[in-house]
Amino acid sequence: MISIIIPVFNVSRFIRKTLLSVLSQSNISFEVIIVDDGSTDNTYEIVQQLLSVHQPKRVKVIKKENGGVSSARNKGIDEASGTYILFLDGDDYISTDLVKYLIPVCNEKKPDIICWGYDIVTENMNIILKYKEKYSYEYQEMSGETALQNLILFRSMHIWTGSALYKKEFLDKEKIKFTEGCSNGEDQEFIIKCLSLSKKVIFLPQTLSYYVQRENSLTNSYDINRFEAIGAIERAARFIEEKNIDLFSKMKNQFQYELILEQFMYNFNSCYSHLMKYKRLKSKQARQYLLSELENRWPGLYFRMRNLIENYKGNNVKFLFRIKCFQISPVLYFWMLRISNIGMHIKNYVR
Repeated sequence: MISIIIPVFNVSRFIRKTLLSVLSQSNISFEVIIVDDGSTDNTYEIVQQLLSVHQPKRVKVIKKENGGVSSARNKGIDEASGTYILFLDGDDYISTDLVKYLIPVCNEKKPDIICWGYDIVTENMNIILKYKEKYSYEYQEMSGETALQNLILFRSMHIWTGSALYKKEFLDKEKIKFTEGCSNGEDQEFIIKCLSLSKKVIFLPQTLSYYVQRENSLTNSYDINRFEAIGAIERAARFIEEKNIDLFSKMKNQFQYELILEQFMYNFNSCYSHLMKYKRLKSKQARQYLLSELENRWPGLYFRMRNLIENYKGNNVKFLFRIKCFQISPVLYFWMLRISNIGMHIKNYVR
């Protein structure tokens, strides 16, 4: 049986679609654990109303004080009785055949992790990006190390929180949980840690999950806490250095430079863009405002990232070009990304 853990917090607009996608599964070999993380809207009431109508057999609803998404997911892990665990956020949804496709693989192959394709969609279910248009889309059996290299080195695959199934026995044995108190990057940290220790990972060439890109989500808003993702990558790197030194040696450059700098530059650019677009700040004002916020929240972080940029000696030419642009000026980096994104949209439109 699969345990589907759904942490919810003020998602009254979305939870109906999410929960219906779970309750309408074509295979019923699953349980649902809904963890209400202190919602202040009517999320809990909507959940109860849906459950009273559909009356599923294996659903547990847990109410707790607000502690963040990591705390809610960890509570779900503790309560799960399934052999495998799937984490699904309260505004995303899954294919009605997800459980049907996963159960035979769980029973026959018994991998530590199963992952699959997912599409990025709008709140209205319009597709923004199909998984198979960007990543490899064929059945694969591999070690966790190979999967991690495909994820980080070769960029031939990607795993999102809602596109992976984890064996509960594996999580318990390795004592892997989400880092509580971290509001951004905790999912990537969890995935990297799991892959670094897993013996068998299977990728299924089906699109079974849908990641909803909300207009007001953290990804599309200004929030200085998004830089917590840097600490998440650093924790994952220390974890691998301690648990799997051979893997760390192979990917040391990626862990110590590329992943950290990618998170920093991406979040810097997103906050910078938001300040100019929505706060109507000029480029110099936006930069000064953001640097001041960063220094107040994480003293010395900006200069530490600049030091990593100056000392990067990797052979990733594309990445080197990006960090050189950022080193010259974050404004230059901002416009380079805008031009790149425009080119991508034109390419997709022509196709």
